[in-house]
Amino acid sequence: METVLEFIRELLKGIGREITARFFRKNVLEYKKTTPRRRSIRVVREKIKT
Repeated sequence: METVLEFIRELLKGIGREITARFFRKNVLEYKKTTPRRRSIRVVREKIKT
């Protein structure tokens, strides 16, 4: 019985590690900044006028 509990405990630890690693990879390592959009010519011309 103790062996079964130990097996289940190790299985849950492994699942927890995989979930944590996936979350870390998705949110930290694969984080990419979005490229800023270029201003339209109209906005640039209006800024130059003022």
